[in-house]
Amino acid sequence: MSSEGTSVASRICSSEPGEGIQLLEMNTPIDDVITLTGSLLGGQAFNTSGNQATAQIMAAMLDQGTKSQNKFVISEKLEEMGALLTFAATQYHIRFSARCLKNDVSQVIELLADQLRNPVFPEEDLEIMKTNEIGDLLRSKDETDFMVNNRYLRETFPKNHPNHVLAVEDQVELVRKLTRSDLKKYHSASLGCGSLTVVAVGDTDFDLLEEALREGFGSWQKSNLSFEDIEQTAAPKMPKAKQIVESMQEKTSVDIMLGQPIGIDRDHKDYLPLMLGHFVLGGNFSARLMSTVRDQAGLTYGIRSAVSGVDRTDGFWYVWGTFAPQLVNEGRSASIEQIERWIDGGISNEELKAKKDTILGTYKVSFGTTSGIATQILINKERGREKKYLDQYPKDIMAVSRGNVNSSIQRYCNTGKMLSVAAGSVNDKWEPLS
Repeated sequence: MSSEGTSVASRICSSEPGEGIQLLEMNTPIDDVITLTGSLLGGQAFNTSGNQATAQIMAAMLDQGTKSQNKFVISEKLEEMGALLTFAATQYHIRFSARCLKNDVSQVIELLADQLRNPVFPEEDLEIMKTNEIGDLLRSKDETDFMVNNRYLRETFPKNHPNHVLAVEDQVELVRKLTRSDLKKYHSASLGCGSLTVVAVGDTDFDLLEEALREGFGSWQKSNLSFEDIEQTAAPKMPKAKQIVESMQEKTSVDIMLGQPIGIDRDHKDYLPLMLGHFVLGGNFSARLMSTVRDQAGLTYGIRSAVSGVDRTDGFWYVWGTFAPQLVNEGRSASIEQIERWIDGGISNEELKAKKDTILGTYKVSFGTTSGIATQILINKERGREKKYLDQYPKDIMAVSRGNVNSSIQRYCNTGKMLSVAAGSVNDKWEPLS
């Protein structure tokens, strides 16, 4: 993660090359190569009153040409440099990622700025994009893992919550209705400096990066988007247990999700203890659910547990598993038995130590590449944290006690008020379709 005695934060240089632009840079011992990543506010959470397919399609079309150069010219320039430049939308952000040689970084930033600032969203390419997206959505209706997750989130969170998702049919209809005018309007109203963060890692030249960012983005409009603009309703607590089936024909497996909303986000003091508790329950192959429901009982090839949906909003915990239709009731019962043992008996000090070692080992490994470093720096920034938290996180993990974990498990997990969803070839009684 860092050299002995050297903090990650101390190796990150930061500045504001222009109003509303933040540069975070780390020079690493790699010759001639730079990884760039970054983001700005503009994800779908900011467009609740408009077409909810807009942000995702807009991000996917940023590389389809600008006012001054079409997509073929842009592609040829990147290819000649051996560079990569991609865009994507997340819940809250429009993200970008690039990799290039040191001598080409100014030109890559110039292309990045042009695509973010001046996209034209060609009508013909939009229709192709819509056709592909609709095809992907319709195919997802045949995937039990997609359908169980979709139904679980729809049942758990209200419509104006960032974790809520629409039914596939509703998503398809929104994509069909989406117009070039929708994309242009949302882009013009939402994107701009203000929350723009650029992370550069590798054989970097700080002054050169600042100059390129000022040149590319210095005159861009300022976006007024803020997390305070997001209106949301917390997920209601479940008064009692509830079972739901998303019945699908001719499926060889049934996916299930069991869980509850937790009413807290990632910054709550109970998040890390609850996350660690779920890692003991089902975080990896050596966790309880895998060793019992899978290895001992032989009921499934895959089962896991986690806390999710906690970035800047109240999230949920879940257990996911996949079972043969004739084993799904037995698999659900075996899973609930392990969950209840975990709630009632808690975890051991040995389990906690082992999972802390795994989590911190994975965290350390993520700093082993320029891409991994850049991603960690960006995610930390997107979550509203100072760069020093990159060094504080391992300390916070180590500070969690067994008592913290066990009290959090009992506070947020109750099988008597748990949602159970199944997707596959089963009926309302979770029995195989005849």
